[in-house]
Parts: sequence; structure tokens; C-alpha cells
Amino acid sequence: MSVSFSMRYIIVAFLSIVVIILGLTIVMKTTEVAEILNEIPAPANPNKISLQIEPSSSQEGTHFFIKAKLSEEREQQDIDLLIKTEGYSSNIKLFDDGNHFDEEEKDGIYGGFFDSTDKPLGKYEISKQEKNLSNFLVYEPGCEPIFGTSKNNKINFLFIPSGYNDYNEFKSDALDLLEGKNSILKEEPFSLRLDRISVSIVNTTQNIGCLTGCQGISAAICCNNEAVLTQASQCNYDSLLVLVNEDDYCGSASSYAKVCAKNEKAPKILMHELGHSFGGLADEYNYDEVYSGYNIGKVDAPNCDASSCEKWAGITSDCFQGCTYSSLYRSVKGNSIMYDLFPEYNLIGKNHIKNIIDTGISKKVEVNFLAPPEKSYVINLKYDRGKFEFENAYLKPIRSEIGRVSSDYTLVLKDFIGKTIFTSNISVPNLILPLPGTNATPILISNFTYPLLVPYFPEAGELEILFSNQVITEIDLKTFSDTCGDSICSEKENNLNCLKDCPIERDGFCQRSQCDPDCPSQSNCQEKESLLEKIQLLLVIMFIVGILGLIVYENIGKKK
Repeated sequence: MSVSFSMRYIIVAFLSIVVIILGLTIVMKTTEVAEILNEIPAPANPNKISLQIEPSSSQEGTHFFIKAKLSEEREQQDIDLLIKTEGYSSNIKLFDDGNHFDEEEKDGIYGGFFDSTDKPLGKYEISKQEKNLSNFLVYEPGCEPIFGTSKNNKINFLFIPSGYNDYNEFKSDALDLLEGKNSILKEEPFSLRLDRISVSIVNTTQNIGCLTGCQGISAAICCNNEAVLTQASQCNYDSLLVLVNEDDYCGSASSYAKVCAKNEKAPKILMHELGHSFGGLADEYNYDEVYSGYNIGKVDAPNCDASSCEKWAGITSDCFQGCTYSSLYRSVKGNSIMYDLFPEYNLIGKNHIKNIIDTGISKKVEVNFLAPPEKSYVINLKYDRGKFEFENAYLKPIRSEIGRVSSDYTLVLKDFIGKTIFTSNISVPNLILPLPGTNATPILISNFTYPLLVPYFPEAGELEILFSNQVITEIDLKTFSDTCGDSICSEKENNLNCLKDCPIERDGFCQRSQCDPDCPSQSNCQEKESLLEKIQLLLVIMFIVGILGLIVYENIGKKK
């Protein structure tokens, strides 16, 4: 009996020791986990977050760009925000990795996108820890066709109002310019292409910053390019026309046309300005006669040529001196909308606009075949004396304008391996051309901000802007391409936004998570946990072996 008692005592003592050690290990493990959690910084303080949202309001389907700047230091490269409106709420994650238009990696600036596709309309609130940080608006676009239907196989003209409080009044003025005397649709070449044209109007009362008499020139109109193009991007369009609610004799053109809608000569003015903005035609009168020596740079318009007039040699032999410059020549002596507001394009202008309509439709069909989604990049740019600075970008659910007119500026979209997938001219609204008979000089705008619309291609990796075939700006668009699932953890991907391709230990991204080896404060926590798990497993095994030993011993004792 003494031997039996001694053996049982030893086994019980052994098991007791194992239980004690196991308990101490659990306490140690809990302490270690607490230490690891303490190493992870607290969530970002909402009082130290400032937000920027582009755009501040847009139609449903827009991918809103959200940029957060933190005034406190933190190693984590992700931040969670809450987006909500009536009947909807969701978390959104922003990234500080230098690949989401968030400037530099680990600089305390975070970027990300909110896709409003199939989301409720209304005002949205962005918050952190119940503190409202900013708001944005998702609305139904206010586009109404007033002639034809906006389709890929048509050239779409768009009227946008300035200074109107009554939508019906604006619509009435737009219809007058389409259906009244000398209206554009009743004049060649548009009247010969009615089956290839559509016209829509935008229902908006937003201030787009249009002013008559700008820079001291009574007949000139200047607008806020960013505001105009942002409002216009509610709709699909190929050519933009701003109707100003004034009766003065005024109008001007840059990359889009502007006209005072209530003036009796408004239809003629609109034809003239469309000749500039849509047709790329130059003024056929001489600036030199108004301002001696005035120079707007190189003029390479289809209706102006050198003294040989070879551009239209197969159409007419006429050649008259004076076409913007006295050193250039035009094809008619007078009676031309680009010369003296005679309500007719000359033969050279008519043929050129016909060609723009026909080739423009062909190019649209081709581009939409290559890039089926009805979606465009909106690239926000700062223009300053011929240079471009990229600000940010987002997506909108519209088809973008295809470059028609000759320009020194070109955009090129390339895929991930550098192959060109799309190219187009860029119309930069930096030159405002005056009306004939106003004794006014063109206005050169040296700096402004404006959104550039570019067709969306899922495989696009980079956008280049060229001037005279030299690259002046490069913009990385990879953040818009969905490559998750290709087994490659790319620069824009991490464990949070692409778990399929990016294991947490190999994504090079420090996220707010336990044991991320990319976070300096958590770099050794996996080793600690691994050691604790091994010790715990060993003790469990020892405990089980002890129990089994006791059972075996008891059974042997009973048999004896």
C-alpha cells in the first residue's frame, strides 16, 4: 500500500505542477497579448483629421475621391471612416501608401474612393467616432435631350445655363437657337447631318462664374473653366455651349463656346463660336488691323493657309490675304461666318465640319468598342503657362469627349507594360477668341484649374500629356484598375484591399492589425506568440500524458 500511495501521490503532484504552470502560461500569454495591443497606437483622433472630397457633389455612379490629412503621427497606413446617409451606412478605408493619390507613402495623408453606383441619392456624411468631418452630395443628373437622342453614333451638343433661375426660360432660349432664324441646325453643314446630331441641356442653377466684359472687353465672356466643365460632366457630350442670360452683343470661344442668348444676333454668334470650339476654325479677319503686331502663336487652322493656298487647291482656287494674321490667306473675300458674321460657313469650313462629324462618330464607335463601360476618368489639372500639375482624379459614369480639333497638346493612355491603348488631342481653354467687329484682342489665360475627361480603360496604367510630342506630365492610373486575383501583390494592393494576392507578412504595408511584421512596433509579436503557443502545446501534452499515466496505473492496481 505504501508503494501505491507513493506512486499516486507523485502523479497527482506532477499533474498539479502542470496545471499550475499551464495557468501561469495563460497569464503570461494574456500579458503578452496586452503588451502587443498596447504597442498598436490608438485609432486616429477625429479632431486631428481634415478631409478633401472631389467632387463635392456629383451624379450617382461617381467614384468620389476622399483625401484625409492627419496632424498626428502614426505608423499605420490605413484609416477607417464611416460614410452614411438616410437608409445607408458603410465603412470606407483610406490608404497612406503613395498609390491612391495620397501624395507620398507614410506622410500622414490618406486616399481612397467611394463608389456611389447603386447607392441612395442624397447628402452623405463622413465621420469618425461620431464626429462629422465632411459632407458630399449624390444626385440624379439633370440632362434633358431637346433634339435627337444622345448615343455613341451621334455627335452630342450640350447647352449649359449661366445666370438663369428659371429652367423653362433657359430651355426656351436653347430651343430658339436651334429652331429660330439662322439657327445652327438650319444651316449647312449641320442641316445635312441632322441624323448624326443630338442636343441636350443641363438643368442646373449652379454659379459657373461667367462674366461679360471680362478683362475690359465688352463683348468677351469669361467663365470659371472648372465650374463649367464640372457641371457639364453630368451628361455625355462632344461639344459644349454656355448660354448666358444676357441681351448684350457678346460671345467668345475657347475649348467651349459662350454666347449671350437673348441678343438678336445670338444665332450668328453661336455659329461663329462653334466654328472655333467645335470646328477648330480660325478667325478670317486680321487681328493686325486692330492691334498691330499682336501674336497668338502658330495658327494651323483648316481655313487659313500660306500664300499658295494649297489646303483647298482641289476645292477652289480663291486666295485672299488676311486670316487672323496678314501673312496668312483665306478662301473667300467676305460673306463668311468666321469673317463678318454672314450666317454661313464658307465651303472650306463646311467641308471641314462635315468631316469632323463623320470621323468623330467613327472614332467614338471605335473607342466605345475598345472601352465598353460608360465611364470616364476625370483628371483634375492645374494649368500654368503651358505646364500641367496633377491634383487628383476620380471616375464618372459618362462617355468622354473625343478630341477633334488640331492641338499641340496630346494625351496618351498606356497599359501596364507601356503599350499605347488610346490617344487624343486635348483642347486647353487658355485662349478666348473675340467676336468680329469688336476691335478686341484675344485673351490669353495664363493659369487656371480644370477637369480633363478621358475614356476609361480597365487595363490603363499611365496617362501621359505631351506638348509638341514631348512628354510634360505623367499620371499613374493603376489605382483604378482591378487586378486583384492575378496572384501578384502589386503596388496599389495590400492585405486589406486584396487578401487573395497579398499575405499580411509580404505586402509591405503596415495596417492596424495584430502582428503585422511591416509595423515596427509589431515586428516581433509573431515570434512571441509562436513561442507562447509552443510552450502551451507542450504543457497540454504533458497534462494529457499525466492523466493517461494515472489511468494506466489505476488499472494495473485493480488487476493486482
